Amino acid sequence: IIEKLSAKTPDGQTKLKMLAAIAKEHNVDWDPHAVEEQVSDLPETKF
Repeated sequence: IIEKLSAKTPDGQTKLKMLAAIAKEHNVDWDPHAVEEQVSDLPETKF
């Protein structure tokens, strides 16, 4: 709960987990690992 109320920006892993949960909730076939691979290839990413 404290993490969700925090004013700091969540890290990339937390964002991917949240997006995966949203996709699952709405029955969307989405692969977070594919996005993670694409983002990791970008230099100095702020995802």
